[in-house]
Amino acid sequence: MHLVVTPPVESITPQRMLLGSNFKIGPATDTWYEVSSGWSSNPTYPAVVTGNALQVTGDATVAVTVNWTLDTTFSAPAYVRVLRNGTVVYESTARTADGGYVESFSLTVADGDLLTIQAKLTGSFTAVYVMNGSYLDIR
Repeated sequence: MHLVVTPPVESITPQRMLLGSNFKIGPATDTWYEVSSGWSSNPTYPAVVTGNALQVTGDATVAVTVNWTLDTTFSAPAYVRVLRNGTVVYESTARTADGGYVESFSLTVADGDLLTIQAKLTGSFTAVYVMNGSYLDIR
């Protein structure tokens, strides 16, 4: 008699939360702000959204993608970062031009983990936004 033990396969259903309105970074510079402009679940990749966080369903090592659009004046440097349960797990480099950016990294997550996005700007500019339609995605 042979005993075969198969390790569990790590897999996760794709999950995405969408930003529902523009988020103005500020008012202070060099300060991180939680992006909090009405996150919702994407119907194509349903997610549990708790407050301003994607609540992970499942356990796996996943690809995390933050697809965000920046609207800035005078090329004010802006950054985003991702937190898991309040701990920073990723920070972007400075982004200084209007347009779309994609941040991607790998992360091991567990069922119930909360992923949030924060943003900051540097310099003395006040009209810098993370735009409606930006999203956080895990798969």
